[in-house]
This record gives sequence, structure tokens and C-alpha cells, in this order.
Amino acid sequence: AVLPASIEKLILLPSGGLFLLPLHAAPLVGNSSDPICDRYEVSYAPSVEVLADCQARAATRGERSLYEVINPEEDPKLAFTKVEGESIAALFDQPKIDEGKNGTKDAVTAGVRDRAYLHFACHGSYNWGDPPQSGLALADGSLTLDELQTRKVDMSAARLVTLSACETGLTDIVQGSAEEYVGSPAGFLLAGAPSVVSSLWAVDDLSTALLMTQFYYNHLKRGFGTSQALRAAQRWLRHEVDCLTAIEHIIPLLGELEAQHENLPAESEAAKALGQRIQEIKERRDALLRREALDPGGRPFDHPYYWAAFTVWGPNVDVNDHG
Repeated sequence: AVLPASIEKLILLPSGGLFLLPLHAAPLVGNSSDPICDRYEVSYAPSVEVLADCQARAATRGERSLYEVINPEEDPKLAFTKVEGESIAALFDQPKIDEGKNGTKDAVTAGVRDRAYLHFACHGSYNWGDPPQSGLALADGSLTLDELQTRKVDMSAARLVTLSACETGLTDIVQGSAEEYVGSPAGFLLAGAPSVVSSLWAVDDLSTALLMTQFYYNHLKRGFGTSQALRAAQRWLRHEVDCLTAIEHIIPLLGELEAQHENLPAESEAAKALGQRIQEIKERRDALLRREALDPGGRPFDHPYYWAAFTVWGPNVDVNDHG
């Protein structure tokens, strides 16, 4: 079937194993080089019923307040989440941020109340053996799907939840069935969030920091709805971010990490882990410099690995100026 030329937006309701695939990144028929999201704004939903409920919620929420959780496990592998969090917070008035060990379950439970935009830059995982225990890793344990679905977390004011974390978009189609809607995006939708941005696999923290910052900028400053904002951010990351732009984000962070490393006991496990991460980031910088020398203006994040993991679940939430 061929869609009419007038169609600009697609809402996909995948079933079975299709929940695990970035369908928006599949090539258009007849043009294998262009993904579907180059032609359409794409969002996902677990069911028509859930989608309708989410659309009704989104229409009543217009605040622009932000609550962020940034790397609550203080994992050096998520070093760029600090850059991500600071860049996004700068787009809001009086954001509330719990960074590092401040990101406890109690802090999150209190922090999400009366906040419209909830941003989690942390580890996430899926428990195939016990899906309700899947969730987001906080400083003192996981915020689980079970806790979300039993409404222990009040998200009655939430407008958008962004799960800038690993594997947050995975849905159980092995132990259960697609009709159960078991998965972090559906969990947040069922807990009261109108729209969720999540990832399908373990994402690169540098490219994610760039993508997330551009996503929020597109939404808040350019007035794009969430699916349009993500689509534009993904295209920007693929086509406009070059090696030098990536390096510009690496250099100041390296300075901060090296200063932190100097203040740690030399033989401590924390110092060893941070030292290893600093070395990895330096190698990343050097690799980008070599690529820039060989291919000036080259695009280091054009591969789908860097951008295709992220999806919008629920309705396309437009910017509302009531707040």
C-alpha cells in the first residue's frame, strides 16, 4: 500500500517482536538510503486505548517546569550526562536537579510532583525474568515498573518523561506478550505521563547528550511537538554535527573530570574507574581528530546506532504556553 502524499505523521502500534525494532529507521520502499523518519514524523503507542487516554491528559497540562535526575550511580561511563543535564536545564526557569547520590528514590518521588518535564539521565535495564522489576537505576535502588504501575510515583502534572538511559524502551515479548504492554515507556504512560521518549538499546553518552539537548531546544524554543522535535534532532545529529563540534563538547568535560580525578585517593576504586573513563574519552577525542584530518567536515554520528534508539511513545505533545 502507498500512503497518500498528504500524510505527514505516523503513529505505529507494533506487536510482538516489532516492539524491539526502530521501525522509524527502516528504509523507505524504493529509496534504501532514506529512513521512514526522513519522510514522516513517527511516534509509537502500545494500544489505541492508551493513546486516547494520553491525548486527553496532554491537553490539560501546560507547565514548563523541569525535574532532572543525573547519573545517580555516579558512573564514569555516563560522564556526558552532566553536560546533557546542564544544557537542558538552561532551557528552563528554576529547574530542579538531583545529581549523583542525591538521586535517591525518595528524592525522585518528591521531585516529580508538580513538574511537567521529567528527565532521567541514568542507567536503565530490562529484567526479562521478572519484567515488573525492570526500571531506572537510582542512587539507592531501582525505580521499578511495579512501583510506577501501582501509582507510588505521582506524575499527575507530568507532560513529558524522557528516559535518556540504556534499554528503557525494551518490552517483554519473551516471558509475556505484547498485549501486556510491559516496558518502561508503557509503565510511565500507565502511571500518568502523556508522552515518553525512551531508548531501545545501550546508547552512546556523547551522541545522546547532543541529541537530547537539541531535542529539548527544538521543542521549547522552536515550538515543535515532541515527535517533530525528536525527528529534527535525529536529522541534525546525522547531517550537521561534525567531528569538531563533537570535540568541542569533549574538551571542557575532560578538564572537569581530570580535576575530579586529582582529588580522589590515588589507589581507590573510584580513582581507577574515573581514570579509565578519562583515558577512553581522550581516545575518543583523538579518534575524532584523526577522522577530521582524513575527512574534514565528516559526520561521526550518521550511523543508526547513535540516533535510531530513541522513540516517542504516546501522542505528539505540542508546546503549551499556559505555564
